[in-house]
Amino acid sequence: MTSREQVPKKSKSNKPATSLTDIGEGAVASAPVPPTITFPLELSKHIVGRVFLEGTCLQGARVEVWNFDNSKLANATVTGTRWIYSRKWDAGDKHFKVVQFVAGVPSAPSPQREFRVTVGRCAPLIKSPVDGQSFKEGLIRISGTCWTEAMEIQVLSHDNSQLGIATMQPKSGTWYFDYSFDVGSGIKHIKVRQIIPGETSDTSGMVEFRVTK
Repeated sequence: MTSREQVPKKSKSNKPATSLTDIGEGAVASAPVPPTITFPLELSKHIVGRVFLEGTCLQGARVEVWNFDNSKLANATVTGTRWIYSRKWDAGDKHFKVVQFVAGVPSAPSPQREFRVTVGRCAPLIKSPVDGQSFKEGLIRISGTCWTEAMEIQVLSHDNSQLGIATMQPKSGTWYFDYSFDVGSGIKHIKVRQIIPGETSDTSGMVEFRVTK
């Protein structure tokens, strides 16, 4: 009699892990896919001061921000499948990439992102809140200074989406904007720009503040 034919065992998949649940206990984890960068945009221009970085990652991953030479710059803050990081930058061309770690296993670095930091051209200023300040959730007054001939002050989020139009004090070179912030991610970012006759200014430096319950 011939021995019963052995059914060949299925080889382990080489498919990258897509979440922590894809890695079984005691299994050797394959490298996760690289995280993505959604902001800032490639070759975008920003004003000296705080610049906000963000992107997507795997659920439960730890994300590091790396310099162009693969040295570690900082740990990102991860919420769900979103990572964020912000810091103050001086003028110049900047380059960074991100890496994620799933169950201790690192991904390859993401494609490098480049952006430029410059001195703002005729930008208005934010006087309140100051960078790093904390507020209770609810209505918060944002205020600052502008050119007396400014026709409009636009209040922007970190990605340049418009939150609203500020109220200008006539002939005083000052403006204010009241906005109700919920807790959300807890960390908020704002900047402003002014419309003056014939042109739109650069945006101001970005201010980061925290909203708590």
